[in-house]
Amino acid sequence: MNGWTQAEAIKLCRKVEELAPMYGCHVALTGGCLYKDGVRKDLDLLFYPNDNDYLAIEALFESLERNLEIKFIDKVRSLSVRHWLYKAEQHGRGIDCFFYYQKQGYDEDYGKEEE
Repeated sequence: MNGWTQAEAIKLCRKVEELAPMYGCHVALTGGCLYKDGVRKDLDLLFYPNDNDYLAIEALFESLERNLEIKFIDKVRSLSVRHWLYKAEQHGRGIDCFFYYQKQGYDEDYGKEEE
């Protein structure tokens, strides 16, 4: 099966967390890989800002692709003004990346809140 086990999800999440703080965020595992047993069709990662005022998403994407072979496919939609979902994959296995913004002033590609 071409999916994720909990052990694989945790291993990848730890590797992502080694990189994420350099780009203004941290990562958390969520979804089926965390809450359910067995192989899951995709992996859900939640990215949230650290104490910085800036989240360098494009640079984070480049680093994850270069270092962990995670390819970002598409920005799917805004879940709300402060939430975004990006589709990614690693070796043909799906990864949903959720980004939560608390502050203003992020990369212009990801929208700025109206004041």
